[in-house]
Amino acid sequence: MLIRVMILAGVLLSGAAQAADIDSPLKQDIGKYRPLVIFARTSADPTLKTLKENLEEQTTQQRLKDRKMVLYTVEGLSGKRDGKNLEQPETMALIRGLSVGVINSTQVLVFGKDGQPVPLPADTHDLNIIFSAIDNLPAQEKEYSRPEDLVTPPDRAKKGKGETAVKASRPAKAPQPLDD
Repeated sequence: MLIRVMILAGVLLSGAAQAADIDSPLKQDIGKYRPLVIFARTSADPTLKTLKENLEEQTTQQRLKDRKMVLYTVEGLSGKRDGKNLEQPETMALIRGLSVGVINSTQVLVFGKDGQPVPLPADTHDLNIIFSAIDNLPAQEKEYSRPEDLVTPPDRAKKGKGETAVKASRPAKAPQPLDD
């Protein structure tokens, strides 16, 4: 009986550790897009319905693409990214990562390409205000790219004046076994 309890405890602990390792889906968008996140308690929220109707318009879709924005909606415990359903662990990681707490009314959050939240007036639900906040970002943020994209591997580095390209070296030989 003790062995069964120990096995069950081990399985539960490993499952909880794996669930905690899931990264927020926003991390994949840092450096590429500006996430627009809308949280609502239920899908019947009138503010959410109005925002969704406004976001489905063709001109609004074009404005989102022009500003390289991606739309996340979280209704209760179900989430979507640009209209595609997120898995439950990803949605929970998004909620935990943003620490929104108890949602009483629809909340709108906007993040820059650098992952920093864009300051918005309280209870902002007007898309024109959101777009103007994005347009007023500093030029450095508009040109931001991921740090990994800026690093070039040494074998692809361009030759400068008076320099030679770095040759790829052969792998080292395996060490000889010791004789005793």
